[in-house]
Amino acid sequence: MTEANGGGSGWFSNPFGRGAAYLAILITSPVIIVYTYLDKFAQGLGVWACAGIMVGTVRIRWNSRRHPWFWVAIFLATILQIPFVMFVPWTNKYSSMITLLPYAIIDYVVINWCIDRVEKIANRKGSVHKVGGVSRN
Repeated sequence: MTEANGGGSGWFSNPFGRGAAYLAILITSPVIIVYTYLDKFAQGLGVWACAGIMVGTVRIRWNSRRHPWFWVAIFLATILQIPFVMFVPWTNKYSSMITLLPYAIIDYVVINWCIDRVEKIANRKGSVHKVGGVSRN
């Protein structure tokens, strides 16, 4: 049986599957350990969530990993997450994980927006424009 992404078999070949989510949690778990050691557990949860969303988004867009623009976009998205982590009230005792879901969706949209914008800029600079059926540089 093939996976939903059109090829391969195995537990981690589906970028939207349970295995990919477990992989993101496993890869980003040192973040929460470090923040717990620094006695900033609440902020560590936010950083961990953002890192998990970043890893998940990279996993979904993994086919573009060989392009330099992809890694530039990931770097820019990571820089944009710094204010997000610092200004969201992670320590609010009345906020649960379900109330933070809109922040996670916004974070995912920002990461994908960065990847899309950088990809369009890279493709525009490296492409040949056609005007009236004639190629122009």
